[in-house]
Amino acid sequence: FRGAAAGPDSIQRGRAEGLSFNRRWLDREGRAVTNPSRERRAQLAGPEGPVDPEVTAVWFRGADLSPRAAFVSASNHCDTVGGQRIAADWPGAMEREIARGLGVDLPVFFLPGAQGNINHFDPQTERDQTCFQEAQRLA
Repeated sequence: FRGAAAGPDSIQRGRAEGLSFNRRWLDREGRAVTNPSRERRAQLAGPEGPVDPEVTAVWFRGADLSPRAAFVSASNHCDTVGGQRIAADWPGAMEREIARGLGVDLPVFFLPGAQGNINHFDPQTERDQTCFQEAQRLA
């Protein structure tokens, strides 16, 4: 979100390619497979549908134009860490990254976009996709 200091209150839109994927893929016979494993990737024809890579941020500023809060919307589930642990997941990591980048601690409110068949699992990658490192990458 470069240019976040552009105005008293502002809206930015960007694209986050690789943030989310359709969790339903079609195999070569046309059957839908939900979250296909890496082992099945050779049998996949492609995702069942598109994803919306747009990320929108609404920034709120004080009278001195310093950032006070942000609302960020993206289409992706917030279950990257997995398991039985409670975590802020990638939206929490995103808040920390925004604070680090701006040099100021501010609340960032995540507003999930449409995400019915959308999540972070990419059957085309070898990396571990259920861990804190994945939450950090998505942030």
